[in-house]
Amino acid sequence: MNLPCLCPAALLLLLTSACVRSELSPDALVSLTGRVERPGGTGDPSVEVVLSRSGGNLCTGTLTPFATATTDADGRYAFELRGADTQAGDLARCFRVAPAPAADGSTGWAELLLQVTQPVVPPLPRWAWNLSAEPGAGGDERFTFEDLRAAQGAGTARLQLSDGTGQLAWEVREPVPGTALDAALLEDFTGLRARLAWDRVLDGQKTSVDLSFQSAEVTVPRGGRLPVSRGAACSFGGAAVCPLTDGALGRAAATADNLGVTLQLPGLVVPGDLVLRGVETASGAARLEVTGVTPAGAVLPLGGLSAEEPLGAFERTPLASGGQPVVSVTVRWIDRSGAAVPVTGLSEVSVFGTP
Repeated sequence: MNLPCLCPAALLLLLTSACVRSELSPDALVSLTGRVERPGGTGDPSVEVVLSRSGGNLCTGTLTPFATATTDADGRYAFELRGADTQAGDLARCFRVAPAPAADGSTGWAELLLQVTQPVVPPLPRWAWNLSAEPGAGGDERFTFEDLRAAQGAGTARLQLSDGTGQLAWEVREPVPGTALDAALLEDFTGLRARLAWDRVLDGQKTSVDLSFQSAEVTVPRGGRLPVSRGAACSFGGAAVCPLTDGALGRAAATADNLGVTLQLPGLVVPGDLVLRGVETASGAARLEVTGVTPAGAVLPLGGLSAEEPLGAFERTPLASGGQPVVSVTVRWIDRSGAAVPVTGLSEVSVFGTP
């Protein structure tokens, strides 16, 4: 039975970017093999490895456990499948190979399509991240870690801070040992934890292999700098109480025609910095535009951001009003034609005054 191709056309990577037809016969015998390695490159024995697969006839979605294996004395594992196990109708399912977390809580996994009868997963190393958070000057927090990119090759590294619910508070792309986050980025969020994440896409056998690794989490001391916008009213998604200034980091959904957000500040403020968290916009945002309104009703340009690449989910930009106080701040995302881009989600918007 040939099921219709229902995959979205603009998802991430080959694994989730399109419907991919299976190239295997349903009766084919498939042997999936790989190796789990210790930090020095030796095999890690007696590690449980879970093989999960996507469900239905989609190339993306929730992955459910399908089989387990245990590594041998050299860290090697194997899964025996049939071609039909790798298929949803005539489509190839996505598979994830995930060893149990290391003793320190760090994890790693590979995701791939099975399009040959003897697929080999690249080695999954147990990285020694040695991530730590240490107080720096002026309320900063410095993050030290083993920079493994030189040894592991190309990829994308991220330093992520999240609260106790897993909601991201901040993300630094391509961090280096000694990366510092100041008090404005930490605010007074409680329960913050930091981790390192690293992703790489390798060419595999008729498909790509997506490798992902995450360090164990470390506790980040509570910051203490409150934004002047904390508790401010806002226009966003029709909410009666502003969900963007409560310091809770929960994602707030917006209506599709919401073309920005305006904060009504609790008093006169000379703005100094703007911090945005959890931004989701329609595609095409090329710059960030920030304006303020004076007590007399005049609109002041306060600054913004331009980027050759799309603006990220976490942004910080200085604001400049020439020393004039404002009573409100409006943030809009603009495309290359100058039109406003709808905002589909936000977590927190923080305005800080000048020192």
